[in-house]
Amino acid sequence: MDVFDKVRRENLEIYKVGVIGEGNQGDIYKISVDGRIAALKDIAKRSLFYRLLFGRWLLSRECRVYQQLLGLSGIPKLYKVIDKDGFIFELIEGTPLSKFS
Repeated sequence: MDVFDKVRRENLEIYKVGVIGEGNQGDIYKISVDGRIAALKDIAKRSLFYRLLFGRWLLSRECRVYQQLLGLSGIPKLYKVIDKDGFIFELIEGTPLSKFS
């Protein structure tokens, strides 16, 4: 059993340890589950209109891309899809591109 299997929508809050970023396409949180650090992308706080029209389609597309690029250096591993509004993936520390202007 993978450590992230126990994470569900109902218990997400107990695993969140910080906010990495907030934006139009969702929020990214740093989470810790039994000492393993990962990132959570979540669109649950977006409007129902956004989630149904764009958000869920974009999230599923992003998950497919992670699966297709699995094993490539610098590409985060997809750990678990929580539901249609969020997924957990590998946290790769680095500097945001916005800092390189």
